[in-house]
Amino acid sequence: MLSLQGCATPEHPRADDAPTLAPPALLSLGLAAVATGAALQLWCDDGAPQTVAPDDLINQDGTVTWLGHSGFVVQMAGQTIITDPVVHETALTRASLGGRMARAPDISNLKTLDAVVLSHDDLDHLDRATLRVLAARFPQATLILPEGTRLSRPVTGFARQIRLSEWQAHQIGSLTITATPAIHLSRRPPFLSAPGPALSFSLASGGQSVFFSGDSSYGPVFADIGTRLGPFDLALVPIGAWKPEAFLNDMHMTPEQAAQLARDLAAPRAVPHHYGTFRMTPDTPAESLARLQAAAGNQVEVIPLPVGGTTCITP
Repeated sequence: MLSLQGCATPEHPRADDAPTLAPPALLSLGLAAVATGAALQLWCDDGAPQTVAPDDLINQDGTVTWLGHSGFVVQMAGQTIITDPVVHETALTRASLGGRMARAPDISNLKTLDAVVLSHDDLDHLDRATLRVLAARFPQATLILPEGTRLSRPVTGFARQIRLSEWQAHQIGSLTITATPAIHLSRRPPFLSAPGPALSFSLASGGQSVFFSGDSSYGPVFADIGTRLGPFDLALVPIGAWKPEAFLNDMHMTPEQAAQLARDLAAPRAVPHHYGTFRMTPDTPAESLARLQAAAGNQVEVIPLPVGGTTCITP
């Protein structure tokens, strides 16, 4: 059955001022109620982003293109990386995530793919239907995922698989992909008695650097990442699926915490993700984005993209 094991650990605790979590019995009921609301598509899509057709910038070096939720195409150092893509999802994915608020983009104009980076194996981050399509188009690509990920069926079709632990790095050409900590655990159906690991990632080469948060609560570990690997040119920060905080703050951060994450990384610019795509929780895209922008102030430039939209890693 679904494990309620906490995501925070003594090594990676939540912030001291993090919202108070509900007691375990109430937490179980609360999470079940949130999931039921998603399945019944009760949650509002106010402020959901538009979907645009990705243009040729998706193939231009030094850019990041949002695919919706936590999916990005990152073009750096002549390499093409995709994170957590959910574009050709199955009926199970659509049903469990409450249906789409924003359409998936058409990425048929993507010319190359060198690696797919998966932060963890929750359904909204590891979608087998999408991975099958990408492996068929780009069989030379490498699949990178957290060490300790237990898949009920292997993901096939890619040239090789690399499993990374925290602080391990993998080189693709001149691009260094470093696995960094996250405060999150996967709970992929059928529910596991021992949740799987989750990671965030640093992508760096030639003086450019991008941080991809994956899925995470907020804690002091991000200041540690900033000290070790920062400053970053661009931070991809999660701002959705945080309400109610008493039930979800152990696994997802609030928009205010996402703004602090960007500051911890010394990133002058931030692209929000993990919002506006699936009807997962009661927080709306409009509220999440507005709160991020208010918390970022003039310290961090917030760059909200349409699904399929592109921004440069450095201005």
